Amino acid sequence: MKNMLWKRISFLLAAIVTVAALTGCSSKSAEYPSKDITVLIPKSAGGGTDTSARAFMEFVSKKLPDGVNMVGVNNPDGNGVVCMEKLADSDKDGYTIGMVVVEAAMMPHMGQMDKTVEDYDAICATIADPVALVVKADAPYSTAQEFIDYCTEHPGEVQIGNAGTVSSTYICAQKMAEGLALDVTHVPYSDGTGPAVAALVGGHINAVMATPGSVKTQVEAGELKYIAILADERMTLFPDIPTFKEEVGLEFELLSWAAMCAPADTDAEALEYLRSVFKEVAESQEFQDYMSNLGIEPVVIIGEDAQKMLEDDSKLYKEMLVTE
Repeated sequence: MKNMLWKRISFLLAAIVTVAALTGCSSKSAEYPSKDITVLIPKSAGGGTDTSARAFMEFVSKKLPDGVNMVGVNNPDGNGVVCMEKLADSDKDGYTIGMVVVEAAMMPHMGQMDKTVEDYDAICATIADPVALVVKADAPYSTAQEFIDYCTEHPGEVQIGNAGTVSSTYICAQKMAEGLALDVTHVPYSDGTGPAVAALVGGHINAVMATPGSVKTQVEAGELKYIAILADERMTLFPDIPTFKEEVGLEFELLSWAAMCAPADTDAEALEYLRSVFKEVAESQEFQDYMSNLGIEPVVIIGEDAQKMLEDDSKLYKEMLVTE
């Protein structure tokens, strides 16, 4: 009798353990995502980073389970360093992701950021555009040569805004000034491109370095105009903007990119899910048309390809910025 009872108890316990194990395994894969996903954005609202991030968030949210949303949090403090380092230190469960911008490939080599691109798992690049010189619509120059002539006639007077002293736009402004022998003043706005553009519209500075898409609205409104882009060839979305290369022979190209990332070593299933859904969105014609209307050239750089972009640019900036 006792043996029969123990056999029944043992059988029931084994069954319970088996069911629990199977339930645990299936629920683990089925559960993600089961709650809101926080998206950290290291720039102010209005720039290309914020705009591209929120475009992806809008479309990706439609593919998430009912009741699950993507919640954006902007924090441009410290030129974005505070936000990006918080992302790297976040839980690796897939519920905190965020934007890593091109400055993350620069700042570690300048001693201004403890984290490196290796502290992130790339999900998807959201933007990778060249930088343009943008001025007020009523400025007395409309071409690269006219801008050069004006700067020559007014040495030290022209103020060019950028997204902070450790940013791709600052490096582009420096390289442009050096390559064209211009005596200009660089004005950093560490909160990002948005405040720099606002300063230009308000007449506080003379020009700004920014991706074309980030000022598309102001250009279409007749407030600003493009002079030229620092690129090897014209952009598909902005074919009317000449390059400095064709206008005045200045050969320099540096892409201003941002990528949606998770902390390094994020749960493999969660990371694969995120890469899959972001890829589906990035490849859809509806989304590409949406991005084009925003003035952002659509890119499909997913997963390991995005990771390689981060790592390659980190090596590039190390060579450019570190002196032996």
